[in-house]
Amino acid sequence: MPKQRSQKAGTVTAETAATPPRPATSTADPQPKPVHTIAYDTVRGRIWKDATGFTVTVDRCHRYHGGEQLSSAFFVRDLQELAKVSRECQRWIEWQERRLAAAPASE
Repeated sequence: MPKQRSQKAGTVTAETAATPPRPATSTADPQPKPVHTIAYDTVRGRIWKDATGFTVTVDRCHRYHGGEQLSSAFFVRDLQELAKVSRECQRWIEWQERRLAAAPASE
């Protein structure tokens, strides 16, 4: 069943699960999950963390034959939300980097 979007334009969310639920027989989830998600209207930015640092993926959600489809192509009308999502992703990453730099080093 596709996930229903109940967000209003301009709301920031902190979703962490971006993949559909797996069958109960799966004991380990091989798919990495984003550490943070920011969404404005139909544009969503997902922030990922790996050994080298943070990366961001951005997509647009649209309805297609009753389900949801994700696309990396944007309409002109999406550019304002794309800019907002990009800016908020950058701010969140900078905040995380400041937190990590201020944290005491573990020995």
